[in-house]
Formats: sequence, structure tokens, C-alpha cells
Amino acid sequence: MPDPKGPRRGWWGDLLAARPIGSRLWLLSREKQTAEVVRLAREYAEESLAWLVDDGVVRTAEVFTEIAASGVLGIRCSFTRPDGTAVTFQFDFAWRNLSTITS
Repeated sequence: MPDPKGPRRGWWGDLLAARPIGSRLWLLSREKQTAEVVRLAREYAEESLAWLVDDGVVRTAEVFTEIAASGVLGIRCSFTRPDGTAVTFQFDFAWRNLSTITS
């Protein structure tokens, strides 16, 4: 549940979109580490990647979620390109030292 006093988040491009493609993962930022939250994270990630399959950018998009460490939700995405080759993208560099940033 988002903080009602905090800023609204999400992708601004979804505001007028007929088919939203932004992620709802931000809604989980204040949640406890439970199996239900891990399930919701997978569902939200799959939902935000569905357009890639619908538009033929990839053949498949698979999402794997887990509690990677205390306070850390792990999400891994695997994609199959239209030609059948598999690709995995990893952006963990973007999360290093994130805990040192304050807002």
C-alpha cells in the first residue's frame, strides 16, 4: 500500500495510454517480505513486460522473483528473441550503494 502522504509514482506515460506498460512494483516498497509480496512482484513485472511479447519484440518473457537477502527482493527476467535465442539482462550495477541515497 503506498503512503497516502507521499508522492504518487508510476510511469507518467501511462496516464493517457490505452494499454499501460509501466510497472506497479513501486507499490511494494513498503511491504513486508512475504510469499505473497514475492508473488505480487512477479505478477507486476510480468504485467509490465507483456507488451514486449504482444508487440513481437520478444517471443517470451519469463520473470523469477525471490527474497534475495533481508530487505532485498530479487527479480530476474529472461527473454527469448523472435529468432529463438535467449538473452538475460542484468542491471544490478544500478542498485549498488542505493541505500546511501536519501530523499
